[in-house]
Amino acid sequence: MTAQKVVTRTPWAMQAARASWLAPLISCGMNLVAAPSARASRIGALVVGVVACALILLGLVCAVAALFGIRKYGKKGILGPSIAGLLINGLIVLVAIPAFLKGRADALESLALAREAEGERMEDKPCARGPGS
Repeated sequence: MTAQKVVTRTPWAMQAARASWLAPLISCGMNLVAAPSARASRIGALVVGVVACALILLGLVCAVAALFGIRKYGKKGILGPSIAGLLINGLIVLVAIPAFLKGRADALESLALAREAEGERMEDKPCARGPGS
């Protein structure tokens, strides 16, 4: 007689609930490790930022998906982690949106000031007039 292994699979909703609160932790850990070296190049910083944002948004999606899985798999092991993931990711997004909008406004103001200063420099230069002017 051979003994058969009984393999129990973790429901996808439980895995999504776990992923929902792990995603922001992985994102923060990645930022702590990769950000200092990524500051040396703009592309590196952009890649780290995009991956971090994608992880946060993926965490939100996983939290909502896990909540939809409660009907099929029950609350146990799904409700708590998915609500925690929803709160953590939601707070990060709520903090990030105003910060992003302020950074965008500051960048646009800097651009306008630079264009204005460039316009003043162009007005100070004498115009070279050709023959017949």
